[in-house]
Order: sequence, then structure tokens, then C-alpha cells
Amino acid sequence: MGEFSIGIQLSADDMSSSRVKEIFSTVWELLPFTHAVVSAQNPDLLDLCVKEAHSKGAKIFVWKQMFHKIVAEHEGPQQLVGLDLERIHKSWICPNNVESNESIVEEMRFILDNHDVDGLFIDVFRYPSPYDGLTSMLSCFCDSCMAKAEDMGIDLEKTRSGIKDFVERINLLSKEKIAALKEGFSRSKVFDYVLHEPDIFNFLKFRSHSINYFVKDVERLVKESGRELGLDVFSPSLSWLVGQDYFLLKDNCSWMKPMVYCTGQGPACLPTEIACLARDLQKLNTRLSDNDLIYMISHFLESPLPCRNLNEIEVRGLPEELVCIETARAKEAVEKRIPIYTGIETVVTDICSISPERAESYVKNAIEGGADGIMLSWDIALVPIENLKAIQKTLTAINQ
Repeated sequence: MGEFSIGIQLSADDMSSSRVKEIFSTVWELLPFTHAVVSAQNPDLLDLCVKEAHSKGAKIFVWKQMFHKIVAEHEGPQQLVGLDLERIHKSWICPNNVESNESIVEEMRFILDNHDVDGLFIDVFRYPSPYDGLTSMLSCFCDSCMAKAEDMGIDLEKTRSGIKDFVERINLLSKEKIAALKEGFSRSKVFDYVLHEPDIFNFLKFRSHSINYFVKDVERLVKESGRELGLDVFSPSLSWLVGQDYFLLKDNCSWMKPMVYCTGQGPACLPTEIACLARDLQKLNTRLSDNDLIYMISHFLESPLPCRNLNEIEVRGLPEELVCIETARAKEAVEKRIPIYTGIETVVTDICSISPERAESYVKNAIEGGADGIMLSWDIALVPIENLKAIQKTLTAINQ
């Protein structure tokens, strides 16, 4: 194995200086990391993280969430607009809202001007996911989006009508049509269908280009200061649902971290996102059984799912081999032009408990999939020493 990067993520907010130093020192002794991604609102604490990382020869990136903010529940211009032109009262910012985007970019500029970091690592630069529900996921149709779509040559009002029709077609599927749909169901057939349904294609195209335009603006800022931009992206099998197109984004960043989370329960975690999407489809059409959906999910992922129902997907998680499969898909999507640092779960929390054996398997699968490195997710402060030792042992054995 050639040069292989090891990244850590740390949410340092509310930590003491001594705790930050302890974490950096403890992790470094076991795993000499090359990248540190840090969230720290306190500027002095951020500067301490910079000092700790640089003293060990590691690069450090400021970790910032983009379009999901804690905002007041009012009808502000930043809010998303759904299929029925309703305001979605959730803490999401529309990716095409000029005022919000300018504010975000200025915040990033201030950080780069005032801290000796090696770059930015942006997270949640996307549309809502299945976790947020179908209503939020199938957005946005605000005035800003309508204007942006027109600039792209897309009639977003016509597209909105087409998406509503598509949702209604799902609602009307009979048991016989569901059985027919399962015949020969595959990943390639799904994407072939998307390509040949103009309204669905235009909807996905509009969203992915909207996200990419925003990332271009951030990357332009980062490049001006001679820094790097890392992206926290959904795993390839789901990224297209939230407007993250690896092929487009590869030209506007320095590296990507696909969140190939196969165990956790929450946003971006594959088990949760998949189960949420499946349950929303069942709300549209009660004739869709758990078995029907598990069959189609398995064939779309191209990975066996030994589950009897949707609950088991969330409780048991997805096969570890999916880390290999999704990493390879990410490498293919970016045409191997930028490094792929696969994000693997290594924490032990109430929503994600990773054993040393599973952490070891994730590392092996990421390497087998062609990863240029790994990012230990999603917070190094929550990773047990046993997991770090297991990862160290695995990497040492592979390098021998």
C-alpha cells in the first residue's frame, strides 16, 4: 500500500485546553494522523487545535455546517418551499438564497483571514435527506430556486408538476405492478429510468448544479488564500438524492470524505436514511411491503441484506462489505482525480456502537475499495482506545 492518509474529526466546543491537548497526544501516539478536522467556535480553542496539529506535521481544517442552521420558526427567505408551495418550517437554508450564501461565505472568509488553518471542511452542503421526510427532501421551489432554474434553462414549475405526478404514480401502484417492478429490478434500471424521465432528470440536475455552484464559490475563496477544501458527502448510493454529484464536485475541491456509515442511526447513516425513505414510500402506498422494499434496496445497493423487515436494517445495520463497494463507487465517480478519504464509523455512542472488530473490518474494506485514506468518524473524542488500537494493528499488518 502506498501513501495512505489518516484523518480525525473533533468537535472541540466546550472542551478545556487540557482535554484538547490530551486527545491530540493520545491519538497521535497510536495513529499518526495526516488530517485533523475540527469544529471549535471559540477562536482561542481553534488556534490551540491548529498548534497541536501543526506540531505533529498534520494539516488542520475547520469543520463547518452549511445549510442546516438553528433558526427561528418564522417565514424567512432562507426557508425551503415544498412541492405544494408550502413553507417548510425546519432549520434548513435554501442553497440558492443569495443573502444566506453571501453570509456563509463571509463567515468562511473571516476564519481563513484570522486563523492559520490549512483549509475548510464543509458539511451539510445539500438538500434535506430521507431522514427529514419526503416533504422536505422534495424541495425547493422558492422564488430564488425558480430564478436559478430559469438561468439553467429549466422550467421548475413544470418540473414541480412532473414530480407531483411521479409521487402520485407511486401512490397508485397495484400489487401486480409492484411485482412487475421487482422483476429485473437493478441499480442500472433505476438510473436509466431517471435519465429518461425529463422532469425527474431536470429536478435532480437543478439540485446538483445548485449545490455545485455554491461549492464553487467556497472553493474560489479557499483557493484565493492558498488553502484546501474538503467535502463531507453522502455515500454514493444516496448522494444523488440530496444534490451532491461526485462528478461535478470533483472539480471544486481538494478531497472528499464519503460518509459510508453502515451502523449508526441518524442523518447520513445509511441504515436510517434507507429505512426512512422506505417508510415514506409505504406511507404513499401501503401495498409496498417490507419484503418488497428490502428486495429493491438490496438490488439497488448490489449487496445482500439479511433482514426480515425495515426495523432490522436500522437495528442491525448494513453489511461491512458495503464500505468497499461504496468506496469503489466514489473513486469511479471522481475518475480518481482527487483523493477519497472514506469516512468510517469508529465511535461508541447511544446511536452508534462500533466494536474493535467492526472498526478493523471497515478499514480493510475501505482499503480494498481503493480509498486513499480514512477519516475516523464522527468524533475522535468518542472513539475508544480499543478501536484505535485495532485500526493501528490493521494498518501495520497491511503495510508489512
